[in-house]
Amino acid sequence: MARDHFLGNQIWVEKEGRLKVEKKLDIEGKLYWRDLQTQKPYGLVVAGLAWPELKPGLVVVGAVDRIEDLELEAWPITILTEFGESDPTALCKAALDLKNQYSIDSTYSYPNASMTDFLEAFNGDRRRRALDQLSIIDAPELHDGSILSGLQLVRRLTHTRRKILSFGSGSLIPRYLVSLSVEDAPGLTFQDEPSIAALSACLSVLSAWRPRHEPVQTQAITEFDLLGSGRDPDYEPR
Repeated sequence: MARDHFLGNQIWVEKEGRLKVEKKLDIEGKLYWRDLQTQKPYGLVVAGLAWPELKPGLVVVGAVDRIEDLELEAWPITILTEFGESDPTALCKAALDLKNQYSIDSTYSYPNASMTDFLEAFNGDRRRRALDQLSIIDAPELHDGSILSGLQLVRRLTHTRRKILSFGSGSLIPRYLVSLSVEDAPGLTFQDEPSIAALSACLSVLSAWRPRHEPVQTQAITEFDLLGSGRDPDYEPR
């Protein structure tokens, strides 16, 4: 199998299924996410998925900080983890593992006919075996399949004068970002650059997040934990 920089990523030591981020309710009953290692609260956790075609596919998990300040122009975003894989079945299983480990709200991607056909068969097989299924939603702003809009979004969030996007210490995506320019984008599609496709699918959702109400305390009440801290009660790593 041809290998990509993301294949064999050392980040993927989490595959045993250890919970990383949990869903919580604050004292006013509003949903948020909490990092179990740092105790940092997030307003939303989602994943972006790029289908394996010309290059290995990729799943990117990101979170936006839960800062209850309605006067902010933008809220900090962190890429928590990533995983690349050439085999569609392995990629889908990894996406399900990550969904449970990070209590992911939804997984987003760009429209792709081959992905839709594969997912129908993949989920049908898991449905017959009473296993959890992978649901993927079309990402906003990416319906034209052009990498230009995605790359412009990434550049906007990483601009030195207003940088709100950060990556985990082991992330390999930044090396791809420095190798691409907006001038190169018109000749490229998301199939050409899955790292940008998955990242921009994730960011298009997180960058639109806003606090819903006036600032409130973020202290969590244990009794309000959801589904055993965000995990599917029937989930077992596979």
